[in-house]
Amino acid sequence: MVLKHDLKTFICAAGVGFSIAPNGLKYGDDMAANDNYGFIMGFLEKFPQYKGRDFYLISESYGGHYLPTLAKVIVENGGVNFKGFAVGNPLTYMPYRNFGR
Repeated sequence: MVLKHDLKTFICAAGVGFSIAPNGLKYGDDMAANDNYGFIMGFLEKFPQYKGRDFYLISESYGGHYLPTLAKVIVENGGVNFKGFAVGNPLTYMPYRNFGR
C-alpha cells in the first residue's frame, strides 16, 4: 500500500492573533478566513494535481479561534475535497487571550 501525504503551511494575516495590523487596519477573523480561502483556491488553480485530494485543516493555539471560521467558509463555498479540521491546545475563550499581553 502506498500512502501519499502533502503538507502545505501558511501564516495568518496581520491583525489576527497576536500580530498587529498596520495603520489601524480592522482585519479580523472573517476577513482572514476569506483571504485564506482565496489563497487555497488560488493554490489549487495553480497546482490542479492537488484538487481531488482529501483536504484537512490543522492548527494550534490562536488557530483554535480562526481556523473554524475558515472551515465554515470552505463548507459554504466548496471547491476542495474538505474532510475536516483539528486544533491542538486551541484558544476558544477570548478573555484568556489578554492574559499574555
